[in-house]
Amino acid sequence: MARQEVSQKTRTGVLGRDGYLCQRCGRTVGLGANMQHRRARGRGGRGREVSVNFPENLLSLCGSGTTGCHGWVTGHPRLSDECGWSVSTNATEYGPESVPVLGRNEFGQPQWYWLEGFDRIPVPEETAVLRMVALGIRKAAA
Repeated sequence: MARQEVSQKTRTGVLGRDGYLCQRCGRTVGLGANMQHRRARGRGGRGREVSVNFPENLLSLCGSGTTGCHGWVTGHPRLSDECGWSVSTNATEYGPESVPVLGRNEFGQPQWYWLEGFDRIPVPEETAVLRMVALGIRKAAA
């Protein structure tokens, strides 16, 4: 099955949801920005190619898969999982829609969110971290 690209409608919706900001560093990104697949396309398995392009699985990041924040996320999978920027393939019992993400608010400040399509719902850090612990993504604080 051929790999499907992110549609222009989805790309524009995700960029709008993310305030045209890199969700890791807060830099402004434009319409040509690469989309980070939180669960990577190669991790989705056959028959899931369309779902990997759902808005909940996409994040606006500066750079490409090897540069900028996109490259950083690709190169630091454990830390990226802990911030919700990526979702491990080992996570067979949950998907990106169940994992909060540390993004940037309209002022460029860090904020935890639930992603629901082209909407983001702010969530308190404590709630987000507890969810990550419950999913086994983070370890409980000592």
